[in-house]
Amino acid sequence: MQALEDSGALPFGTLTFAEVLDRPISRQAWHERALAALAGADSVFVDPDNGLASASGRPTIKHVLTGELADYAARGRSLVVYHHADRSAKAEDQAKAQLGRIARAVGQVPVGTIIARRGSCRLFLVTASNEHLSALTDRLESFAKRWRGHAELVRV
Repeated sequence: MQALEDSGALPFGTLTFAEVLDRPISRQAWHERALAALAGADSVFVDPDNGLASASGRPTIKHVLTGELADYAARGRSLVVYHHADRSAKAEDQAKAQLGRIARAVGQVPVGTIIARRGSCRLFLVTASNEHLSALTDRLESFAKRWRGHAELVRV
C-alpha cells in the first residue's frame, strides 16, 4: 500500500487504510479502525487477499465479510470489491452471482463487474449508493472501453 500511496497514482486527498488484518481475534477492532479512517470517503475499494468470504464457509483473514461491506454501505459509501474467480463456474457466472450477493447484502445497486483475465482471473465487483450510481456507471463503461482486450464488463 505504501508504494501505491507514494506513486502519485491516487488522486490528491484519497483516503487509505493500510493496516493488515493479521489475527481473526482482532477483526472487529480492525474493522472499526478502517471505518473510522475511511469516514470521509465516497467510495471504498476493498482488497482482501482472496476476496469475498463464502456464504457457507468459515471466514478467514484473507476474505472480506458481507457484514463489513454493509457497514460501509450504511454510511453511504459505494463499493469496489476485489475477488478471485475460481473454477466452480464460468467467470461471467461467478461475476453475476457474487455481485448480486453483495448488492443484496449491502442494499445497494449492482453496477457491474470488471473481469481481468491477465494472469489469474480476478473480479472487481462494483455496487453504488444512489448518489454515486450515474457517475460509477459512466466510469465503469469508460474503463471497460479503454481496457477492452484486457478487461471485460459484466452486468447483472
